[in-house]
Amino acid sequence: MTVWIFSNCRFGYGREICESAVKYCRNKDIPFRVIFPPILEKHERLHRGPRAMLREFLYRRVSVAFLPYPCEVVENVNDQGFIAQIGEGDVALVAGFSQIFRSALLSRFRQAWNVHPSLLPLYRGPVPSRWCIENHELRTGYTVHRMTTKVDEGEILLQEVVEIREGMDERAL
Repeated sequence: MTVWIFSNCRFGYGREICESAVKYCRNKDIPFRVIFPPILEKHERLHRGPRAMLREFLYRRVSVAFLPYPCEVVENVNDQGFIAQIGEGDVALVAGFSQIFRSALLSRFRQAWNVHPSLLPLYRGPVPSRWCIENHELRTGYTVHRMTTKVDEGEILLQEVVEIREGMDERAL
Protein backbone atom coordinates (compact mmCIF):
# COMPACT_ATOMS: atom_id res chain seq x y z
CA MET A 1 0.00 0.00 0.00
CA THR A 2 1.15 3.51 -0.87
CA VAL A 3 -0.38 6.67 0.56
CA TRP A 4 -0.82 9.29 -2.16
CA ILE A 5 -0.83 12.78 -0.66
CA PHE A 6 -2.34 15.38 -2.97
CA SER A 7 -1.68 18.85 -1.64
CA ASN A 8 -0.34 22.32 -2.22
CA CYS A 9 3.16 23.17 -1.08
CA ARG A 10 2.80 26.93 -1.29
CA PHE A 11 0.26 27.99 1.32
CA GLY A 12 -2.52 27.24 3.72
CA TYR A 13 -3.82 24.23 5.54
CA GLY A 14 -2.94 21.88 2.67
CA ARG A 15 0.75 22.32 3.33
CA GLU A 16 0.37 21.59 7.05
CA ILE A 17 -1.70 18.48 6.43
CA CYS A 18 0.75 17.30 3.79
CA GLU A 19 3.69 17.70 6.17
CA SER A 20 1.82 15.86 8.95
CA ALA A 21 0.91 13.02 6.60
CA VAL A 22 4.51 12.70 5.40
CA LYS A 23 5.74 12.61 9.00
CA TYR A 24 3.20 9.94 9.88
CA CYS A 25 4.12 7.79 6.87
CA ARG A 26 7.83 8.08 7.65
CA ASN A 27 7.30 7.15 11.31
CA LYS A 28 5.26 4.08 10.34
CA ASP A 29 7.47 3.12 7.36
CA ILE A 30 4.53 3.49 4.97
CA PRO A 31 5.44 4.27 1.35
CA PHE A 32 4.07 7.60 0.17
CA ARG A 33 4.03 9.89 -2.84
CA VAL A 34 3.38 13.62 -2.63
CA ILE A 35 1.65 15.19 -5.62
CA PHE A 36 1.35 18.93 -6.23
CA PRO A 37 -0.55 20.73 -8.99
CA PRO A 38 1.20 23.26 -11.23
CA ILE A 39 0.92 26.88 -10.08
CA LEU A 40 -0.94 27.86 -13.23
CA GLU A 41 -2.99 25.90 -15.71
CA LYS A 42 -1.36 25.43 -19.12
CA HIS A 43 -3.57 28.05 -20.80
CA GLU A 44 -2.80 30.57 -18.03
CA ARG A 45 0.96 30.16 -18.47
CA LEU A 46 0.70 30.88 -22.19
CA HIS A 47 -1.79 33.70 -21.77
CA ARG A 48 0.26 35.44 -19.09
CA GLY A 49 3.48 35.19 -21.07
CA PRO A 50 7.15 34.79 -20.20
CA ARG A 51 6.90 35.93 -16.56
CA ALA A 52 4.28 33.29 -15.81
CA MET A 53 6.33 30.64 -17.57
CA LEU A 54 9.43 31.64 -15.58
CA ARG A 55 7.43 31.55 -12.33
CA GLU A 56 6.16 28.05 -13.16
CA PHE A 57 9.69 26.90 -14.07
CA LEU A 58 11.12 28.19 -10.78
CA TYR A 59 8.30 26.56 -8.85
CA ARG A 60 8.84 23.18 -10.49
CA ARG A 61 12.66 23.20 -10.44
CA VAL A 62 13.58 25.22 -7.37
CA SER A 63 10.76 25.62 -4.82
CA VAL A 64 9.70 21.99 -4.64
CA ALA A 65 13.33 20.84 -4.76
CA PHE A 66 13.96 22.36 -1.33
CA LEU A 67 11.08 20.64 0.43
CA PRO A 68 12.15 18.08 3.06
CA TYR A 69 10.36 15.25 1.23
CA PRO A 70 10.17 14.02 -2.37
CA CYS A 71 7.31 15.37 -4.43
CA GLU A 72 6.05 15.57 -7.98
CA VAL A 73 4.23 18.28 -9.91
CA VAL A 74 1.50 16.64 -11.99
CA GLU A 75 -0.19 18.57 -14.79
CA ASN A 76 -3.33 16.40 -14.85
CA VAL A 77 -4.05 13.73 -12.24
CA ASN A 78 -6.86 12.39 -14.43
CA ASP A 79 -4.42 11.47 -17.22
CA GLN A 80 -4.45 7.73 -17.94
CA GLY A 81 -0.66 7.53 -17.66
CA PHE A 82 -0.79 8.95 -14.15
CA ILE A 83 -3.76 6.81 -13.09
CA ALA A 84 -1.92 3.66 -14.23
CA GLN A 85 0.75 4.30 -11.56
CA ILE A 86 -1.73 3.78 -8.71
CA GLY A 87 -1.41 0.33 -7.20
CA GLU A 88 -4.00 -2.02 -5.80
CA GLY A 89 -4.78 -1.11 -2.20
CA ASP A 90 -3.35 2.42 -2.44
CA VAL A 91 -5.11 5.23 -0.58
CA ALA A 92 -5.41 8.96 -1.23
CA LEU A 93 -5.34 11.89 1.16
CA VAL A 94 -6.28 15.22 -0.42
CA ALA A 95 -5.86 18.66 1.16
CA GLY A 96 -5.74 21.96 -0.70
CA PHE A 97 -5.41 20.41 -4.16
CA SER A 98 -6.70 22.36 -7.16
CA GLN A 99 -7.72 19.55 -9.53
CA ILE A 100 -11.04 17.69 -9.53
CA PHE A 101 -10.75 13.91 -9.28
CA ARG A 102 -12.77 12.06 -11.93
CA SER A 103 -14.27 8.59 -11.43
CA ALA A 104 -11.44 6.76 -13.27
CA LEU A 105 -8.94 8.20 -10.78
CA LEU A 106 -11.07 7.71 -7.66
CA SER A 107 -11.89 4.12 -8.57
CA ARG A 108 -8.19 3.19 -8.46
CA PHE A 109 -7.94 3.96 -4.75
CA ARG A 110 -9.11 1.61 -2.01
CA GLN A 111 -10.03 4.74 -0.04
CA ALA A 112 -9.85 8.45 -0.87
CA TRP A 113 -10.28 11.12 1.81
CA ASN A 114 -10.41 14.88 1.49
CA VAL A 115 -9.70 17.39 4.25
CA HIS A 116 -11.81 20.49 3.60
CA PRO A 117 -11.48 23.75 5.58
CA SER A 118 -15.17 24.30 6.34
CA LEU A 119 -18.03 22.54 8.05
CA LEU A 120 -19.46 20.77 5.04
CA PRO A 121 -21.97 21.00 3.50
CA LEU A 122 -21.40 24.72 4.09
CA TYR A 123 -18.84 26.51 1.91
CA ARG A 124 -18.05 23.82 -0.62
CA GLY A 125 -15.36 24.58 -3.17
CA PRO A 126 -12.18 26.65 -3.06
CA VAL A 127 -11.17 29.28 -0.45
CA PRO A 128 -13.98 28.75 2.08
CA SER A 129 -12.01 30.67 4.72
CA ARG A 130 -12.27 33.84 2.66
CA TRP A 131 -16.04 33.47 2.34
CA CYS A 132 -16.50 32.72 6.03
CA ILE A 133 -14.69 35.95 6.91
CA GLU A 134 -16.49 38.01 4.26
CA ASN A 135 -19.84 36.68 5.48
CA HIS A 136 -18.95 37.55 9.10
CA GLU A 137 -19.32 34.00 10.33
CA LEU A 138 -18.50 33.45 14.01
CA ARG A 139 -17.25 29.92 13.50
CA THR A 140 -16.21 27.50 10.84
CA GLY A 141 -14.15 24.34 11.01
CA TYR A 142 -12.82 21.49 8.97
CA THR A 143 -14.26 18.29 7.59
CA VAL A 144 -12.69 14.98 6.64
CA HIS A 145 -14.88 13.12 4.17
CA ARG A 146 -14.78 10.25 1.70
CA MET A 147 -14.34 11.55 -1.81
CA THR A 148 -16.91 11.10 -4.54
CA THR A 149 -17.04 12.48 -8.05
CA LYS A 150 -19.05 15.41 -6.68
CA VAL A 151 -16.84 18.14 -5.24
CA ASP A 152 -16.79 18.27 -1.43
CA GLU A 153 -19.49 15.66 -1.03
CA GLY A 154 -19.32 12.16 0.37
CA GLU A 155 -19.66 10.57 3.78
CA ILE A 156 -18.43 12.86 6.54
CA LEU A 157 -15.94 11.07 8.77
CA LEU A 158 -14.90 13.88 11.10
CA GLN A 159 -15.73 17.53 11.72
CA GLU A 160 -14.24 20.01 14.18
CA VAL A 161 -15.43 23.54 14.90
CA VAL A 162 -13.02 26.50 14.86
CA GLU A 163 -13.99 29.88 16.30
CA ILE A 164 -13.32 32.88 14.07
CA ARG A 165 -11.77 35.52 16.29
CA GLU A 166 -12.12 39.23 15.61
CA GLY A 167 -9.44 40.53 13.24
CA MET A 168 -8.58 37.06 11.96
CA ASP A 169 -7.57 36.98 8.31
CA GLU A 170 -7.81 34.16 5.80
CA ARG A 171 -4.27 32.92 6.42
CA ALA A 172 -4.68 32.81 10.21
CA LEU A 173 -8.03 31.06 9.91
